[in-house]
Amino acid sequence: MTSSITAAGAAGIEPALLASPATPQPRLAEIARRSRGFVYAVSLMGTTGERAALAASAAQLAERLRRVTDRPILLGFGVSTPDRAREAHRHADGVVVGAAIMRRVLDGAGPDDLRAFLTSLRQALDQECDPAR
Repeated sequence: MTSSITAAGAAGIEPALLASPATPQPRLAEIARRSRGFVYAVSLMGTTGERAALAASAAQLAERLRRVTDRPILLGFGVSTPDRAREAHRHADGVVVGAAIMRRVLDGAGPDDLRAFLTSLRQALDQECDPAR
């Protein structure tokens, strides 16, 4: 892994390594140390995709990562609605949304539809950070 990270750095790429709920604590520390920019916390064991609720393991993983790093933690897997984004942000510094965007694209969403969806996520996160808004 070291040579890949070195090559990425030489190319101006900042690797963000993935941590899962099943990752042992010593490995979490290594992932956090080798990540650049942020650590990607995979909220659950399983495949990515939209979920009705954020996995309980998300909060636990974020807490475990906070013990070993001061890098920002971004939580992904199952973040597909403004409510899920808000919930995830309560445990992490940011969120990763992938499958929900791709589903919209595959369903024929255009740029304006995607902009509206992303705006709804952004507004939810802004409200979470500043409830007075």
